[in-house]
Amino acid sequence: MKKQKILITGGSSLLALNWIISVKDRYDIIITLHKQEVQLDGVQTLFLSLDSKESIEAVLKQYSPTFVIHTTALTDIEECEKDPELARKVNVELAINVASACNYCKVRLAHISTDHLFSGYGEFHKETNKPSPLNVYAKTKLDAENEVLKAYSKALIIRTNFFGWGPSYRHSLTDKIIYALRNGDSIILFDDVFFTPILASELANNVHRLLDLGESGIINIVGNERLSKYEFGLKVAYIFGLNSDLIKKSSIEDNSNLTLRPKDMSLSNHRFVKIFERSIKSLDEQLTDLRDQENVPNNDEIIPYGKHHIDEEDIKSVVDVLRSESLTQGNQIIKFEQAIADYVGAKYAIAVSSGTAALHLSALVAGVGPENALVTSPITFVASANSALYAGGRVIFADIDPQTINMSPENLKQVIEDNPDVRAVVPVHFAGLPCDMPAIKLVADQVDAVVIEDAAHALGAKYPDGRQVGCCAHSHMTIFSFHPVKAIATGEGGMITTNDERVYRKLLRLRSHGINKFDDPLLLPEQSEEDGALVPWYYEMQELGFNYRITDIQSALGLSQLSKIQKFIARRRELVMRYDEELSGMCNCIPAQNTGSKHSSHHLYVIRIDFEKIGLSRRRFMKALKDSKIASQIHYIPIPMHPYYQQMGFKIEDYPNAKKYYQEALTIPLYYELTDDQQSMIISKIKSITISDFDK
Repeated sequence: MKKQKILITGGSSLLALNWIISVKDRYDIIITLHKQEVQLDGVQTLFLSLDSKESIEAVLKQYSPTFVIHTTALTDIEECEKDPELARKVNVELAINVASACNYCKVRLAHISTDHLFSGYGEFHKETNKPSPLNVYAKTKLDAENEVLKAYSKALIIRTNFFGWGPSYRHSLTDKIIYALRNGDSIILFDDVFFTPILASELANNVHRLLDLGESGIINIVGNERLSKYEFGLKVAYIFGLNSDLIKKSSIEDNSNLTLRPKDMSLSNHRFVKIFERSIKSLDEQLTDLRDQENVPNNDEIIPYGKHHIDEEDIKSVVDVLRSESLTQGNQIIKFEQAIADYVGAKYAIAVSSGTAALHLSALVAGVGPENALVTSPITFVASANSALYAGGRVIFADIDPQTINMSPENLKQVIEDNPDVRAVVPVHFAGLPCDMPAIKLVADQVDAVVIEDAAHALGAKYPDGRQVGCCAHSHMTIFSFHPVKAIATGEGGMITTNDERVYRKLLRLRSHGINKFDDPLLLPEQSEEDGALVPWYYEMQELGFNYRITDIQSALGLSQLSKIQKFIARRRELVMRYDEELSGMCNCIPAQNTGSKHSSHHLYVIRIDFEKIGLSRRRFMKALKDSKIASQIHYIPIPMHPYYQQMGFKIEDYPNAKKYYQEALTIPLYYELTDDQQSMIISKIKSITISDFDK
């Protein structure tokens, strides 16, 4: 029998994604997206603006869905209060367009409303109770109910408050509780705000029962139990086996900065129960279902090999800058630079637009140019080598140590003996594991080469003597990257640390067009004065520089992220220890780095697989993981293998350790939010693919 079609608006929202997972086996699903792209197996996506009723009608005519589920809404109460026009447009006007189009095309509509419609006095509000909204969000959602029913009298209006697994870019209340408790963090929940929550999948299935019956009008679909947010948190902790002592009570009365909102949002589900003569599952049963749903990672989203973690503090830090007078070159940059310098133990830190910019400027300051060369590792991102070419110099590669995947000091020594024109050495702390810097510095000193540590992976790593990578105890400069998958994220961004004031001053000039208005002595002071006084507008470009500046927005995010770095690294280390324990006993699949783990910042987790012995190509191995919603990656294609470098005469055969590593390498997921259950699934899948690897 052919499946019915449903169309879901707001397809990247938390509710829509849960809805899709719940009913996709029964329906052919079309989802409409606005901003956030999603990829779900067996689901068709459309980028459809709801601003035009005609566009919606055209889509309904083209696809002929049986039902439309309208989930699009602006649900952020504070944002609605700050921008009531936007709230009305999203919550009311778009809903009218959808309802009008559904009425015109004779397509059944379920419009998702809210439980915020009452003043907060009284319990278990019925559909017939008179609403008394307290804020812009509630008022616009109430207006939407009325306008939808005017535009389409047979529409179904659902009042609810749901919970479920959120996508990576939008966490639900349960996500926040579970992630906090699993990471050993406390979480504060109100004990005087009450609601009747329902699991998103339970909500979706019950809405479809109503649609199948042809029901219309306003119906509450909520749980049976009225409880506070604090009590809800305790139940979540109990079902998931987490430490409820980390849940702290708070009163909404003590949060005067919040927009006024109801203290009691509990709704009665009596009408729904009467229609079907069946009760809704208990909250304990629903939370158990939620726990079981975690076996499907993040509601059918693939587990990435790495990703950033952004919380409300991070978001607030950026919003605060957006509301300030300075977005680009303000005091947040100075604070971020000082914070990094203090953290790693260096005298100076210079923030730039990316890790690549940091490498380029460091190579220039080191004096790399047409008459000399820069040595780096063949196993790194191309930027490490490209920095030599940007500066006009040559690049040379020193092969890796097969145990650490870092530059081998012995191979570096041979390279320098063969190339006395080496001006700079760029060792790469691969995957966060520090190189043998004392040995590398000793070799570099033989030809007075400048040592630039590429610590793009290694913020938070430590040398064996306990000092932080970035303190420049064994180098002239160290560079960091703040790309989203790195230890901390600023979107894009980089940093250079140094203990040399001359280097610091030069870097300040080079990152900003060759101009350092505030610190450099003037070369043409006679141009800077009028009537014997210094003019305020004067500045000098003293050498050719670049626009490699970072912004205050990025720096504010970086500062907020840096405050959590120890927590990030501790969780990564915990995950790595488990990977090591589970995978180290295998024959043909082993951890790539088997030394120095306690010093690493654990940016990546790489395994080495003998694909020939297990009788499976790497492509097929990666596909088997992907089929189980597990992403993997290769770090990295050796630089000498890229066409650009092959044309320069490089051959991978000259670097046998790098070649063998590349043939066997596979990066598997490692990031702060990776759950224990997800890691168990990853380990289990790897073992099942390589079952022949186990010692008999």
